[in-house]
Amino acid sequence: MGRAARDIDHVMLISRDLALARSVYERMGFTVTPLTSHPHGTANHLIMFQHDFIELLGVVAPERLDSRSAAAQLFLRVREGLAAVALPTSDAKRDREALIRRGLDPSDLYSFDRPVTLPDGRETRAIVDTVWASEPSAPLVQTFLSRQHLAEAIWVPEWQVHPNGARAIAWLTLVADDPAAALENHFAAFLDAEVLRDARGRRTFATPRGEIRILGPDDYQATYGTPAEATRPYIAGMGIRVTDLETLVTHIRASGVPHERSSQAVRVLPDSAHGALLEFTV
Repeated sequence: MGRAARDIDHVMLISRDLALARSVYERMGFTVTPLTSHPHGTANHLIMFQHDFIELLGVVAPERLDSRSAAAQLFLRVREGLAAVALPTSDAKRDREALIRRGLDPSDLYSFDRPVTLPDGRETRAIVDTVWASEPSAPLVQTFLSRQHLAEAIWVPEWQVHPNGARAIAWLTLVADDPAAALENHFAAFLDAEVLRDARGRRTFATPRGEIRILGPDDYQATYGTPAEATRPYIAGMGIRVTDLETLVTHIRASGVPHERSSQAVRVLPDSAHGALLEFTV
């Protein structure tokens, strides 16, 4: 895979109440796209930035779930929150072969499309190729490749402007009992990247635009002041870059969403953000 394929394309947040998740994130000052439905029983809203995005996903038609989308329902039996991270690809078939060469066992290529209503009212369709390549010992942490065939159906300028000043995903935080175990090896192969290890046992993978961090539960609690969930490994939260904290705080306060403020960051704990710890920073 080329260097671009190692960026974070998007993260998937699965919620038990998709309409409520949309409302919460809109009240926090995000621009959230209209609801669209997938042919395999799920639906989503997107929070688009310039180079990456957050997907809010929910199960809306359980009778249409296939073997891939059923994983969303299984995930919700344990928790709601961040469930998957996608890397972009310009050629999913080619990059699937690259994953195999690195020792992973990816799924077959799966393509689908979904209807999209653009801000000017025009109707189009987003056409997506996906290849999933996950670590069996970490069922709550899914990884996959994603290709958007029609950029104009998703990278819409009006959707990339957020009243709270949000502009990019800065990092993802995962929690694992042993950060040096299979999950580390999986991400090393999936990202085709070396890992940075520190004295606390934390593992950090750098992508061109953001980091993926794997923390132990004690390190997570010491860093964020809240205990890790009991079922691990899992994706605990993400950092989001904003233009300035004052603009962000104005919207967070108005939303009524509980938050914590320091000189360098604003945090929203998982109970207030549908299972994801959000840390906003400049």
